[in-house]
Amino acid sequence: MISPLLNSAIEMFEHAVEHYLAGNDRDRKLMVLHCDQAVELILKDKVRDSGESVFLKNGQTITYHDAIRLLENKGVKIPEKPDLELLHDQRNVIQHKGAQVSQSDAEFYIRKSLEFVKRFLSDELDKMIEDMIDRRYLEVFGIEAAEIPFTPESERDIEDISEMLTHAREFEILAHKYLESLGLVDIHRYTASKLIQKLRTSGIRIKVEDKNKLKQFFAIRNQIAHTDYVPTKVEIKPLITSIRKLNWRLRQKLTD
Repeated sequence: MISPLLNSAIEMFEHAVEHYLAGNDRDRKLMVLHCDQAVELILKDKVRDSGESVFLKNGQTITYHDAIRLLENKGVKIPEKPDLELLHDQRNVIQHKGAQVSQSDAEFYIRKSLEFVKRFLSDELDKMIEDMIDRRYLEVFGIEAAEIPFTPESERDIEDISEMLTHAREFEILAHKYLESLGLVDIHRYTASKLIQKLRTSGIRIKVEDKNKLKQFFAIRNQIAHTDYVPTKVEIKPLITSIRKLNWRLRQKLTD
């Protein structure tokens, strides 16, 4: 049986491969974000598997660094840690500064992520990567994969969720860039809810109705990442519309 955390991690890695293959500037950035999230979720799943909760008292989940610390304290070896830290640092630079990712760097991050995912699944979670990731994604890297059913319905689900996660990441990047343009500092800990609040107090008009939709949007995003919840098209579409409008307004503000 696969936990919701691990299932989300696998989906994130597959999305990362899709962005890697697209090969443009925007997709290379999203590839890094999705690789990092896949790594973090796999680490958290091992924390869960070891008997520790990944949730804090305030309802938030443990961080990437918390997960590594907890696992190392339990004797779990992570030889890829230096490369994973480079990936996580690049993720932070992209999310907070909007940095670009070169093709050679993208190649490094995707292959190092793959090496970690493959080894960690086998050594720590007793899973074979060939049995979990769709063969189309593994064959890109020369790995022979087992035949895994991939129905049209699951493709549509993945497309909807991928679009949702892409807009969520874009919002976080744009919001951080906009707030930094106003001279704000120490914003690396802002949650999506806090970002919305900061935007409202810094000149971005967000109606109460839209604010509530955005909060619902990110609540669903968190459910997707940490549980086996799969939202419906009817549920997702109006929320995506709201965040797309906000992202457009942020892009306009940044180019004024």
